[in-house]
Amino acid sequence: MPITALLFGRVKTSDSTHPPALREAVIDIDKDIRVNVKELPVCEAHVDVREAGKRLERLCRSSIIGRGEARFEIAFPEQEPIKLTSSLFILNGGEKSGEVTLLIHTFITVPAPTAIVTTVTITRKGGGIHAVAKVPVIAGGSGSLLGFNFRLGKTYEYKGRKLGYLEAKCPDEAFKVSVPSLLFKNEAHTPGQDTAFNFRGAFAVPCIPQG
Repeated sequence: MPITALLFGRVKTSDSTHPPALREAVIDIDKDIRVNVKELPVCEAHVDVREAGKRLERLCRSSIIGRGEARFEIAFPEQEPIKLTSSLFILNGGEKSGEVTLLIHTFITVPAPTAIVTTVTITRKGGGIHAVAKVPVIAGGSGSLLGFNFRLGKTYEYKGRKLGYLEAKCPDEAFKVSVPSLLFKNEAHTPGQDTAFNFRGAFAVPCIPQG
């Protein structure tokens, strides 16, 4: 059954100082969710960052599988932090040797117009989904992600069948998710923070069986 996922998150320090930069997220999802990319178009167009949002949407419309927004904070030495909000587009990056790639595009204008592309690789693990997201260095290390929210999902036709980029079943009324690693780095050298540290956790998302 095709589904659409609404995902959101926030990064904040307990003392409201500039947060460390999220650089990698490792997520495992149980076998009740699957990903389809058969014959789904892949966007390979070059996008000029000066018109990134509109041009990306125009050239890669058939490859977009998610939309939302991301929030960033840029903290240069001896300056007040600058907060930015950007549109977020998720594109199908294709499948090769059983590994599915998706590309999360956002854009910042400080210190210069720049595209930020987070690469997510998805493989099967124990019947479930194993996803690894790699976030690039932002603003030379001065930038950190503050939060995001987006919808992920798309339905399309394949050989006369209606497929969903995400499909799910709900035999036990919950999708189980584990997060073995959230890697943060103190690239802005904020005083009092470790150079790098890792978080982990797990949660379950309720679902209602159909039929």
